[in-house]
Amino acid sequence: MRRLLVTALFALAALGIGASATAQDVFRTPNWHSDFAAAALQNTGWEAEARALTRLALNASADTVIQRVERLRQRTDWPAPAREAAIYEFAQSLRQHPSPQRMQPVLAHLQSYTSEVLVPMSDNRQVGVPLFNIATAAHGIGNQWRYREAQRQAETLLNAEQYDSIIERYQQGSALVRRAITATVANADANRSRDLLPASLAALQRDSGFSGLAAGLALAQRDADAVLTIVQSGRSADVAMLIRALDEYFQPAPAAELLSRITDTAKPEYAALAIGQLAPLARDDGKAQDLLLAKLSDPQLGSAAAMALARLPDSKVRASLQQLAEDGGPVAARARLALRLADQQTPEGRQ
Repeated sequence: MRRLLVTALFALAALGIGASATAQDVFRTPNWHSDFAAAALQNTGWEAEARALTRLALNASADTVIQRVERLRQRTDWPAPAREAAIYEFAQSLRQHPSPQRMQPVLAHLQSYTSEVLVPMSDNRQVGVPLFNIATAAHGIGNQWRYREAQRQAETLLNAEQYDSIIERYQQGSALVRRAITATVANADANRSRDLLPASLAALQRDSGFSGLAAGLALAQRDADAVLTIVQSGRSADVAMLIRALDEYFQPAPAAELLSRITDTAKPEYAALAIGQLAPLARDDGKAQDLLLAKLSDPQLGSAAAMALARLPDSKVRASLQQLAEDGGPVAARARLALRLADQQTPEGRQ
């Protein structure tokens, strides 16, 4: 029981008004305190009722399950928190239901559920929000079902080497479907997804919306040339994700080389991001250190290079910065910035 209440209360706090309450709930007043609601669950058998509903849903028709939910909803011998706790727990069990399509009417019924138990919202005690937000949970389960089905279909098409069909399904799919397809093909065996990468890059040249799919495949294949193509043509959010993930998929030396190429060829905002990612890799890479020092003279990237150099404890880098700082002009100013930031990161500098 405590686990259920903690889960419900955590979801309540995390979601806020916009997600945790339906339109009719937003301006409803509280009618329960969470402590009193917890006490009302005692000795009601709500957990057993939730398990019975879960077992019923395995074999019964959707109509039968809905009727059982409605009988539970209308029980007069149980307080409202016990009724809604049982229905909420049952709803959560649908996440792992083996036949989502058969239970779709049940999920739709739960998605329209109007909660009775309203507790004060943390930010505004005059506003009541559902303690057991059955409707929101049901919508989340629906998304999970759609995600899994999209993954299943992508797996089937990938096994059949129907790459054009995957591209078409991705193009027509929602954001959720696109994420499912990308996760499926990017996590597949490299030999199975290798031929899909060229198809995704070709699609990217027609539509930047394919950059998420192409990025996932490029990382999975460790394909540096594909990465550079996506950086040049992809959507900003996908490109940023790609650059941040390079050091997770490439070995340090190839990752540093690739980030260096991005700093030389990409848009300034992407190049600056690549410089930031390059800093940890430059600790043991002299070429990367030289590149960062050279970028101090770049009007658009000099400040990013200074911040990256400040993160390097290398004594040779510090000596180079000290030498540059003695001169005049923008490069000297950025070198002094790097030294000042580096000093602030030492225990003495933080005092």
